[in-house]
Amino acid sequence: METRINLESVESKVGARGAFTGIKTNRGLMACFDAKVSTELLKHVGKDVSVEVVTNEKGFSNIKKFFQVFEDLKTIKEEVMTPHTQNRFSEQSKQKATTMYVSYAKDLFMMLNAGKTDNLYTMEHCCEIIKVAIEKFKDL
Repeated sequence: METRINLESVESKVGARGAFTGIKTNRGLMACFDAKVSTELLKHVGKDVSVEVVTNEKGFSNIKKFFQVFEDLKTIKEEVMTPHTQNRFSEQSKQKATTMYVSYAKDLFMMLNAGKTDNLYTMEHCCEIIKVAIEKFKDL
């Protein structure tokens, strides 16, 4: 994903995977294993740059590509997390609420029709009852 970062410092390091470049940014520590990209990053310490950052399953961020340097010297503030991350929590919350309401409707259906053979209340009736209850509780 293309990301704008501020390069605070860049230094060569040696690790288990061999030589790499350690990079301190406004978004934390990152690494770069590509020599051409590292050379380009060294030229722009203290500036904002656009790079491709990939974060692995262990949470380590690696810079894979260099796109451009931003010549304006304003250091960017921490940007808001990517929209899909925010939406994921919102979607999970909606999903949890839906699951909860379905459970309520099922319980209501089972309770109202317990021991009866004619099923006076359909699931549709129970869903409507739950919707009315939700609206009433919102006003409290």
